[in-house]
Amino acid sequence: MITSDEMIRETTLTSSNQLVANQKLLNNFFKRLKSFNKCKESECRDVSKATRKKKIKSYVGGKLRVTYLDDVIYFKSEDKYTVVKHKEGISVIDNTLIGLETEVGKQFIRIHRNALVAKEKIIGYEKTGNGQFRVMLDGLDEQLNVSRRHESGVRKLFRKSKDFLS
Repeated sequence: MITSDEMIRETTLTSSNQLVANQKLLNNFFKRLKSFNKCKESECRDVSKATRKKKIKSYVGGKLRVTYLDDVIYFKSEDKYTVVKHKEGISVIDNTLIGLETEVGKQFIRIHRNALVAKEKIIGYEKTGNGQFRVMLDGLDEQLNVSRRHESGVRKLFRKSKDFLS
């Protein structure tokens, strides 16, 4: 027969074995849960960059105005400031074109020393009677001059888009 002391000892061992087993199960569960919820750091950064839109902050009439970069048609330098032409109108910012070009380089193309234009907003270019090139912009009647220095970049852009479309 089993004495009460042996029974208590066996119950204690069984209980402690169950506790250890339960603890192991819980640890495995939490490890799996953590690995499931985690994404690689590089993947997390890529997702956040893709979903986050770049913004341009400007002041109009003393009020802060935020314009998304996707809405910007062009940046044009005039005197000490930079004019931002966007879907809703015009804003003035205190950034230089060189600084903007490093920030938004892939989406915009330099067409003149005083102008950066959104590549997707350019719908064509033409040569005027005096040999000057101008770009035509989507949704605007005005055309911007292209300097001789930057003319080849605009032509390359159109060659690439023709290759892409065909």
